[in-house]
Parts: sequence; C-alpha cells; structure tokens
Amino acid sequence: MMMKIETLGNMIDVVEKHWPFDETTYPELHSLSQEQKNLFTLKHILFHQIKAVAKLTEVCEVVDHGKSLDGDKLHVAVRNFFINTLRLTRAAGYEEDGLKTLVRLWVEEKHQP
Repeated sequence: MMMKIETLGNMIDVVEKHWPFDETTYPELHSLSQEQKNLFTLKHILFHQIKAVAKLTEVCEVVDHGKSLDGDKLHVAVRNFFINTLRLTRAAGYEEDGLKTLVRLWVEEKHQP
C-alpha cells in the first residue's frame, strides 16, 4: 500500500494511524484515567525508543571491533528511531507548527553570540 506523505504533519498522522494507543491494542488502557493513559503512551513510546537506540548501538559498536557497518541494519534502526520520534511528538501534544517553532527556537539558542 503506497501512501502519499508530503509534510511532517502528514508523516505524524500516518504513524499515529498505524500505531494507535487504544484499548484494542493495549487492553490495560481500559481501566486507566486519561492522565494515566497519556503517561502509559509516553512510557511505551520511550520503551520503543530505548530499543531503537540499543539496535543503533549494536549496529555501530561492531565497527569498533574491526567489523563492517551493516547498512541495512543501520537503515532499519534509524527508521524505527524516527518513527518512534514522530509518534512521541503527537503523544506529547505537538503538531507540525509547534515542532517547527521548537526547532527554530533551538537554532536561535544554539547560535547566540
């Protein structure tokens, strides 16, 4: 299935659609308050992000021991890290414009004389 992805906001929507945090996917959400559901979502995405970092580490660490970097594994790990980041942005309450503002402010802070 080919999806047309044109903007950052659209990418976030696509990831959210294919990675829903609902009671069908996560039955334990049924008994939680909205605040607890939000915390569960953030925590679960963080767990996925930790797994992605571990995979990135595994792919890169072998180079220190003289082995070749596995480009395919690297691309999968980076993809998963990026998808987790996109899902985290929505779970944290950000939309595309808010993310643009965050990045702009970060750049301005980084480059203060």
